[in-house]
Amino acid sequence: MKKAIEFCTCKDLQCPCHPSNHDQGCTLCILKNLKEKEIPSCFFNDIDCKKPTENWHYEDFAALVQAANQDAYDSEADDPFEDIHDPCLRFQR
Repeated sequence: MKKAIEFCTCKDLQCPCHPSNHDQGCTLCILKNLKEKEIPSCFFNDIDCKKPTENWHYEDFAALVQAANQDAYDSEADDPFEDIHDPCLRFQR
């Protein structure tokens, strides 16, 4: 199994809970986040979307997921058949 420091995406290296600052892996970070009703930054970092809020609480993660889903929906909203000019072919999906 990989050590937490090998896959941790948190950029706050000064945080005492960061796996680079102790030998307890992700445990301290998870405990801190549970106590503060927050989600670890690695979850936020895994979603390719600009974070719409400043905080790290459950609601902030939900807002990020919704924003990412909206971005994905908006990019899929383009008609993939727009280059097909034959009307009969356009609706054969």
